[in-house]
Amino acid sequence: MFYKIKKYSVSLCIIFALRMDYELLNKLPVWCKREGVGFAILCGGSRSAPLTLSLSGYSEIKCIAANDERSAGFIALGIAKATGNPAIIVTTSGSAVANLYPAVVEAFYQQIPLLIFTADREPHAADRFDGQAIEQQQLFGKHIKGFFQMPLNIADPVVFHYNVHEAFKILQTGKPGPIHINFPFKEPFYPTKYPFVYHDAEPILYNSVLKPSHHQTSIRIEEFPQLKTVWNNTSKKLLVCGFDAGKYYDTEQIYQFAKHHQIPVITDITSNVPSNLTHTDLLIRNIEDGDLFAPNLVITIGGNHTSKILKNYIHSLPISHRWHISPFAVEHDFFGTPTEHIITHTFFADTDFDLKEQEIYNHAWQTHNHKGAETFNNFIKTISFHELVAVKTIIESIPADSVLHIANSMAVRWANMIGNKNNIAVHVNRGTSGIDGCTSTAVGMAIAQPQKQHFLITGDMAFQYDNNAFFNNNIPDNLTVIILNNQGGNIFKLIDGPTADMPVEKYFSNNHGLTFEYMAKHFGIDYVQLHNLDELTAFLQRKYKKVNIAEIFFNTENYKSVFDLYKNLKF
Repeated sequence: MFYKIKKYSVSLCIIFALRMDYELLNKLPVWCKREGVGFAILCGGSRSAPLTLSLSGYSEIKCIAANDERSAGFIALGIAKATGNPAIIVTTSGSAVANLYPAVVEAFYQQIPLLIFTADREPHAADRFDGQAIEQQQLFGKHIKGFFQMPLNIADPVVFHYNVHEAFKILQTGKPGPIHINFPFKEPFYPTKYPFVYHDAEPILYNSVLKPSHHQTSIRIEEFPQLKTVWNNTSKKLLVCGFDAGKYYDTEQIYQFAKHHQIPVITDITSNVPSNLTHTDLLIRNIEDGDLFAPNLVITIGGNHTSKILKNYIHSLPISHRWHISPFAVEHDFFGTPTEHIITHTFFADTDFDLKEQEIYNHAWQTHNHKGAETFNNFIKTISFHELVAVKTIIESIPADSVLHIANSMAVRWANMIGNKNNIAVHVNRGTSGIDGCTSTAVGMAIAQPQKQHFLITGDMAFQYDNNAFFNNNIPDNLTVIILNNQGGNIFKLIDGPTADMPVEKYFSNNHGLTFEYMAKHFGIDYVQLHNLDELTAFLQRKYKKVNIAEIFFNTENYKSVFDLYKNLKF
């Protein structure tokens, strides 16, 4: 025991001798700007003051103050999605860092670049149970691309330069994702000279390394005779586009490729790829001649799919060949089928495939699609005002050049049943598919894209879970939030499993009987209640000049019955 006390005493003497090197720290924002960083989200805290002052004083990076770390992480994620460049998030030490975890895991699975700068207490602070002290090193585990521990008060310039160099190298190569840099700081946190003077920092070593180009890899079919053989011997090719498929591939090239080769295209609402098939679940449920529609080559791009019916369908098929096209070497298998991974950025532009007969197969799918669309539209006309009707109306009514955000749970499922009618840009947090952060992500993207009108379709549970997205001074004017208020998590009334004798409404749906009128007043946001299709249609025809919230109320008594009717539609 005496030895431990003596050891800590020595450590404390060393700690007190260190002084903050602000001149070295102020190189960081200069380097970040060179790497494409344009935004930083700064959360309040005294221990993070060196980072906050260094970044906020540098005019080349726009800094945004945020009060809730959980929301701030998703705002940063939204900005990074909108710009395609890394965004910085700064927090103080302790539980503030842990509150970033939902956004970090979402960024990891969505492959979104984030720079997470966290202040920390001096070594051994957590062992002494000091305030705002937890074990922050490697806190995010496997959900980050890299972790770097800075020296106390960045007193060692060699380690500082090395960490920044390695962080940027990892950030800009391979799959995008979050990087965590932990900065332990000892008082005093505030400089004696302020504001800072920023100098053009010397290039870090990483700038000599070539960044990956979106055109660095192409695939020529003559170089892969096994692929050419498969292509020439299959007459029933199907293209399936999952989450963010349009992120790495030109959607017009995908469309022309499919059109040229007469390939049916199934897309998820989150893929942002034009489709020649709609209402996928309805189409699959009504397949009677399995051999007629079963493909012998499935080509997949993008991530996971919202539709469980589609995933089960692909998994159940005796597919001879499946190609997954990706710019990255390692991809997950979403369908549980044998897969050949083809790594290329330019498959749909540069691949020299022969034109093979697909007319019969494509015609079968297009005829099936026409019948499905007609059946669905006739069904919509027969039902009363329902969430499905509301989501369809919103998707078909908002301007084509706007951005549509959709929250998880039922909102994205309704949208996926309908499809993207006008090829509107759609964004959904399907990395982990949680309801947390949906509003904050939309706020972040709207901040980064002020020239576009943004719409968010969300449920009441998802919205209340993230209403701190508006607890800041940077609420964008170009955001319209549409809340589908069904008085709880009514998805539990639709999924298989819960029965009438279970306490579903009390413990799963959590029926609340509340509205968001006073929350909107609290944040000074324009608010309106909608109760029918005419009111919704009139609202969507308005001109949007500032942030506003529309809350739609439904008769929840027909919530499940309409869904059951949809599941049993036949044509």
